[in-house]
Amino acid sequence: MGVDPLMNPVAGSGTGAAVGVTGTVNVDMIYLDGTTMDNPNTLELMWENEPTLQYIWDTALTPFSANIIQRQTISTKLEHYYVVSLVIDGNQSSQFAALSNLTGFELGPDQVGQQTFVNWNISNNISIYDFFDRQVRRVIGQDFDEGVIPWVMAPARGVIDASARNGSQTLNMYPGGFPAATHAYQVASVGGVANITPRVETFLLSLNRAGLKVS
Repeated sequence: MGVDPLMNPVAGSGTGAAVGVTGTVNVDMIYLDGTTMDNPNTLELMWENEPTLQYIWDTALTPFSANIIQRQTISTKLEHYYVVSLVIDGNQSSQFAALSNLTGFELGPDQVGQQTFVNWNISNNISIYDFFDRQVRRVIGQDFDEGVIPWVMAPARGVIDASARNGSQTLNMYPGGFPAATHAYQVASVGGVANITPRVETFLLSLNRAGLKVS
């Protein structure tokens, strides 16, 4: 499986060792086949106009260099309920990026960082450790692995008062929203281990208002 921490998430002996994994994956599924207790005729599934929730592996930020601020616009223009980035500095195969190497990051509504939604230690002195304490640990009650940055976690924020700015926080990239939303990063060093490409991988869980497309 190689030494890349994203492609080889199972720890083995030695650095980046290939390992064998055996076992059984059980899937429990409950589904509706369209039959009702009223009569034996099935209900027709009309899904053309239903919105769909899609899991998307967005465009990676690569090449990824040290000691400069690098930006990447989110390519998928939908309404995002989760946006999570993995900062892979390439310095070790056992983790994505050490917090001691991650010097700053931000999420903004434009392509150049003129405005920002959140900004941690880029053009300010706000510690990145405050982000993981206030935006991660206090919200979900635990830590993520180092190098994992949850930009958007809308389901983690309930809506009690509809006028509250701390209510549900999705990232809307449809027209009328923020179609140029950009995430940015700065690290102190990259590429300490051969055969690992330093990069930032971003994963989305997004609402597609157009519904399921059937070709």
